[in-house]
Amino acid sequence: MSASPRIVLHIGTEKTGTTTIQTFFARNRDTFHAAYVLYPHSPGSPNHLKLSAFADPNHTRGDILPGLGVTDIDSLETFRSEFRRNFYSEIHASPAKTLVLSNEHCHSRFRTLEEISRLRELLLKISNDIRVIVYFRRQDRVAVSFYSSQLKFGGIRRHIFPPVGNELPYYYDFYSVFRNWVDVFGKENIVARRFDDKYFVDGSLVRDFVDAAGLVWSDDFEVPFPQNLSLNLKAQAFLSRFNDYVPLSIENKLNRSRTGLIEIFERNFSGSGETSTKQEARTFYAHFVESNKNLEKELGFDDTQPLFDDDFSEYSDEKELVHPDYNDAVSIAGVLWNEKSRETNHLRAENFYLKACLAVGQGKAAQAIEHLEKALSFNPSYPEAALLLADHLLKASSPDKALACLRSALEMNPGRQDLDDRIRAIEEGLAH
Repeated sequence: MSASPRIVLHIGTEKTGTTTIQTFFARNRDTFHAAYVLYPHSPGSPNHLKLSAFADPNHTRGDILPGLGVTDIDSLETFRSEFRRNFYSEIHASPAKTLVLSNEHCHSRFRTLEEISRLRELLLKISNDIRVIVYFRRQDRVAVSFYSSQLKFGGIRRHIFPPVGNELPYYYDFYSVFRNWVDVFGKENIVARRFDDKYFVDGSLVRDFVDAAGLVWSDDFEVPFPQNLSLNLKAQAFLSRFNDYVPLSIENKLNRSRTGLIEIFERNFSGSGETSTKQEARTFYAHFVESNKNLEKELGFDDTQPLFDDDFSEYSDEKELVHPDYNDAVSIAGVLWNEKSRETNHLRAENFYLKACLAVGQGKAAQAIEHLEKALSFNPSYPEAALLLADHLLKASSPDKALACLRSALEMNPGRQDLDDRIRAIEEGLAH
């Protein structure tokens, strides 16, 4: 690093497309690198979770820290020291002129000036040119999205809108959130935007963020599909009970039996989830109107161009009561079983493939063929196993079996040129 880079710090807020933004930067690291922009690995990937963990004053963030090996004050200090060293090393080794950081937990977990200041002190060792980007979304819409996400991550809350007492919950009190970051970083260094398609640059969230960050758009960028999808109503109902039996953590340690669960649900059960009535949404939102007006003044908005719209047409007049039945639960359980079995079988196939490679190295052709056949029995679409098996079948004077193996693999992997080339080569050899 020849000179201090400019820092772009994206703090959320939560439920404003942060996963999509993080995925976008992670997938386009090489393109950004060519433009002297660094989206670092050391804080986490694609989400820079370690920024939030670093600022934790007393290892209380049970949903983040256990996965980083932090269980007490001593391990928190060890983590901070190691992260600081790795983070600075990565930055100083880069020629980047702009450093982009993104973690939405900066919104939800940083509730004191002390925590925000600890992060600022970390960044000031790199540069004093820091731009903080924050998106705001209407509170009721945040709550609806948060409800689905919470279920995916082990939550058991049965209602979308949390109760609001005399004191506004910080998570939804955007004026207090904004003021805290202004008090530490300065208002002139905060870029606030509305999370609303009609205000995005070219109607695109990632284009809007690139613009907010002062970066240049490239036609070479790969734009990901929206991430962190909402789940349909039946899946939400299933998870609200399932999470009682398979919690996110056990004895302050992440429950590894939930590994891959979110991806399975998003792959198979994305859609419109539970919603509330217009009246329920308006009642919840009403708690934050005054706070939002204060924020509007800070941001320079007015009644002609408000921070949030007053359109509640996405909600129904009456609550739709859908009660998933026994068959719904069994069908979801069946999908989970099949998906998990497929993952297990792929691992078994890989294990037999590696055994086959070892046998090849030892000159045990018959044993290699046996292992490869087992690999393909667990994962018939395993192209590398099919190619290696075909080679050994040819050596064993079984070209018909070799062709059948390759054709089966190509059928399940259309477009694999190496499989097609091998089939043609064998066919040409047989023709001569």
